[in-house]
Amino acid sequence: MMIMGTMLEKYLRKEHGFWRVKTSDGRRCYCKHTTALGGIFAYIDQDTPGMTIVAGNITMHLDHVAEVSDFIARVERAAARDYHYLVQALQRSRLARTLRTMTL
Repeated sequence: MMIMGTMLEKYLRKEHGFWRVKTSDGRRCYCKHTTALGGIFAYIDQDTPGMTIVAGNITMHLDHVAEVSDFIARVERAAARDYHYLVQALQRSRLARTLRTMTL
C-alpha cells in the first residue's frame, strides 16, 4: 500500500512516538530521539508519496508502511544493542578505576 502525507504523519506519531519539528525549508519533518538511538528524522515530501528517513549516516526513501515499520525497528534494535555494549564498557572502565584506587 502506497502511503501519503497525512496518513503517514498519524502513523509516525501514534505508532512510533515521533513529534513534529519545524524546518527552515518548509518540508514537514518528524523526529524521534532517545539516549540509545540518538535521532531519527522523517521528512515528508508533498510531491512524492512516501518519506525520507535519516538515521545517523543512513538515508532511505520508503514508500510503504511495512517498509517504514521494519526500518525503524531495525534501527532501534541496532541502537539498543550498541548502547548496551557501550554501557557495559563504561561500567567495566569505572570498576577498573575504582579497584585501582583501593588499597589492599
